[in-house]
Amino acid sequence: MKKCLPIAALLLAIVMIFSACAGAQTSGKSDTPTSGSISVSAGESENMHSDNEKTAADASESGASSETPKPTEPTGGSGASSETQSPTEPTGESDATGTETPTETPMPKTPLSPEDEADLAFLSSLDGLKYQLGAQSEGYFFGRWFEKEIEGAPHHVTLTDGAQVFLLCEGCESLDFVFTVITSLDTPYFAVSIDGAKPKRRRITEPTVALPDTGRHVVRMVVDSMCEAEAKWKDEIGVALREIVPSEGGHFRAIKPKNKVIFFYGDSITEGTAVFGSNSPKDNSASSAYPWIVCDRLNAVPYHVGYSGSGVQVVGSFAVFSEAVNHFSKTREADMTVTPDLIVVNHGTDDGAAETSGFRGSLKTALGKIEKAYPGVPIVYMLPFCGNRASDIRTVCAEFDNITVVETDKWNISYSDGLHPNRNGAKRAGELLSREINALLGADFFKV
Repeated sequence: MKKCLPIAALLLAIVMIFSACAGAQTSGKSDTPTSGSISVSAGESENMHSDNEKTAADASESGASSETPKPTEPTGGSGASSETQSPTEPTGESDATGTETPTETPMPKTPLSPEDEADLAFLSSLDGLKYQLGAQSEGYFFGRWFEKEIEGAPHHVTLTDGAQVFLLCEGCESLDFVFTVITSLDTPYFAVSIDGAKPKRRRITEPTVALPDTGRHVVRMVVDSMCEAEAKWKDEIGVALREIVPSEGGHFRAIKPKNKVIFFYGDSITEGTAVFGSNSPKDNSASSAYPWIVCDRLNAVPYHVGYSGSGVQVVGSFAVFSEAVNHFSKTREADMTVTPDLIVVNHGTDDGAAETSGFRGSLKTALGKIEKAYPGVPIVYMLPFCGNRASDIRTVCAEFDNITVVETDKWNISYSDGLHPNRNGAKRAGELLSREINALLGADFFKV
């Protein structure tokens, strides 16, 4: 028996060593992530789902703990991520690292009502601008409008000729555009286009617009002219629209153009002063000025920022060009939420007597504001027809990468008074500028 003791002791030692090794291996397996927390390197997440299910099954069979450990925080910078994996197939999209991120299931689209379908069918049958549907019993106010209470009632007010309202009406024999006269010098005019036809003008004191019949019609109202000497900047004197009233049994809704938008910054020539002869609301017309002609040719929508007598340094009915970029009036900042697809500038006509360095500095400030507000938007600077400040304008515009200068000295514009283009001159300017823009951007730029 004494001879057997060393052998037994040896066998016992071997068993203990074997047990210790087995325990070490088991301890090493506890660092492997379970199905609750999976460390996934970039590009591996798509193949992880079946492996996770197998790991969970193995753990269950071997008696391993079923408790899910907390996911570890991603360390970042190594191209790997650590996330909790769902036992179902991932439904998200891959992020920049290749790891799938869960997304919400998209809600089904609400089917269109029969009336919406009929409205869209009618709109698609028209040539010209294309529209999307807006709210019932409202118009879509486009341009430099702001809301203001006048005589105890809310109004939409604009100080800018060319501001517009778009609506689709049905069942209306007529529409009343009810204005409150706030001008002090002369009665403004508005114009209305029906189904894309040429706008027809009338004083704002003549509110009733007859429609061809009670069917569906697109109505586009434009504030066409006001006296250029009204105190627009200081006292917010302009055109105030209180409400739009359909005839009995009729209704209307807002429609928003889907076409490209062109901003036009300028003076009285951009505003449409004296297009029909004298300098008065009767003979001024935004809907006959060159911006309207340009957009008619390009199938775009004009956003007017033209103020008579106001230049780069000269103050007229409004402030200087740089202030017009981000102000509706002296005390009211502009709504900068409308983003143009193209910007046209025609300033310098009123700055003939300005000192060179001051003019260049002020112009650079204005163009810098535009570039900051609308980065990447192409800018076309149309030189004044009279040639004023042409050299200074070229010099300043050369400092900006996205500005194209358009020469106008050979356009042979005809005038009402030697300064303002008449109807034919405005039409010619609009047609020639639209050609320049097409050559610069291509005809496809304006496709909807």
